[in-house]
Amino acid sequence: MIADSHQEWQKADSFYEVASGLTTKPASVLNNWGYSKLSRGDYADAEKLFADAIRQDPKLFTAKNNLVLARGAQGNYALPVMQMTQIERAELLQTLGLAAVKRGDVEIGKGLLRDALETHPQHFEAAARALDALEGTVTN
Repeated sequence: MIADSHQEWQKADSFYEVASGLTTKPASVLNNWGYSKLSRGDYADAEKLFADAIRQDPKLFTAKNNLVLARGAQGNYALPVMQMTQIERAELLQTLGLAAVKRGDVEIGKGLLRDALETHPQHFEAAARALDALEGTVTN
């Protein structure tokens, strides 16, 4: 992580690779390595690392969310095939919606936020607020 903070990417990648090989449960290391790649703008490599992390630990929601961020940053707004609960699906759709808006794909983002609202088994306040803001229907 120190190499990351100093933007010494080759050194950081080397450390992550060694660390992932030294543990029997590398999911969190792969997720951190993926986040490092994501923050550098290396979305394709980040996506691969997050997918590997999820294969190692299918319950690691942080890696699922990061995977969706990496895909959204590349303009891929389809949820990947992976194990997820209904609530996780709604939260991931919200993440994709916000990523779409950030890329300027506002209508796609609105649609994904609507999907998140419909998917969530309860009222999903965060998605509702984001959609209201995009549609200009925010009231105080």
